[in-house]
Amino acid sequence: MVNKKDDSLFRITKSSGFQIKFKNGYTVSVQFGPGNYCENHDMDWDIPMTATFLESKDAEVAIINKNGEFISIDAWGEDQVAGYYTPKMVLNLLQFVEKLRD
Repeated sequence: MVNKKDDSLFRITKSSGFQIKFKNGYTVSVQFGPGNYCENHDMDWDIPMTATFLESKDAEVAIINKNGEFISIDAWGEDQVAGYYTPKMVLNLLQFVEKLRD
């Protein structure tokens, strides 16, 4: 079995969410902090770094291509981010993006 290079990774983003980069080079951003399109949108921006958890029932999501550019899917129209995604919707998006090919 040939072992191909795998650049998959997880990334934390300023205590407000995370990103997952897949082997295909695409990244999904999931953000749920202050200012993001989620239930925490109007939350105070001064989140203490000592906080154990930041929780939300929904999140803002984005897809980033291999070149670092935000891309849209048909369901979003011309928007480069989508808001108020439930955990199930995020799971479906992750599965969709993981299967993308050029």
